[in-house]
Amino acid sequence: MPYIAKERRSDLDPHISEVISVLHKLGWNEGDMNYTISRLVGAAFEQEPRYHTIARVTGVLKNVADEFYRRIAGPYEDQAVEKNGDVGEFGRITTKLGDAIVAQRARNG
Repeated sequence: MPYIAKERRSDLDPHISEVISVLHKLGWNEGDMNYTISRLVGAAFEQEPRYHTIARVTGVLKNVADEFYRRIAGPYEDQAVEKNGDVGEFGRITTKLGDAIVAQRARNG
């Protein structure tokens, strides 16, 4: 989870802001972002070359992707559905799922 204590953020933020500035200057190219993240996770493994580090790094990367999707991409896509309309099948499925959830809640009180 990215919601670390403010004291820890103050140690990291100046360095992260510098990296953000450089990536912005370079145009937020996917390759540059991938390279930057790869360097970070590579350094973690180089410092502690064990399976535990692989598991930790892959878990963190998955959690970052999940949280980004939950907080940013999901709402962005919801706005696109509102603006452009849903995909037919998805709309029907989510309506059925919503109806099933309401029915289940009614049964469970």
